[in-house]
Amino acid sequence: MARDTIIYKCDCCGAKFHINFVTRKITLVERPGGKKIQGLEDLVELTEEESRKREEKFLHALEDSEKEKERLEALFEEARKKAAREKNPERPPNPFDLD
Repeated sequence: MARDTIIYKCDCCGAKFHINFVTRKITLVERPGGKKIQGLEDLVELTEEESRKREEKFLHALEDSEKEKERLEALFEEARKKAAREKNPERPPNPFDLD
C-alpha cells in the first residue's frame, strides 16, 4: 500500500475500496468473497451486468404475470359459460319464507 492511498470499507456490502487521494481515483476494489476489481471500469461493467440481470428478472416476472392473467380470464369465462348453460329457472328458496 502506498502512502497516498487510503482504504475505505463499505458498511453495507463489506467491500474495501483503495482510494488514491492524490489522483482521486479508486485503484482497487476488494469484494468480501475475495474477488478483486481493478479500477472503476470493472466496477461500472459489474454494475451494468447486475442491471441487465435485474431487467431480465423483471421482464420474466411481467411475462409470468400476463400468462397468469390470461389463465384466470379463461377460467372465469369457462365458469360464466357453465353457469349460463346450467341456468335453473327455479329460484332458490328464501330462508325467510320457511317460517
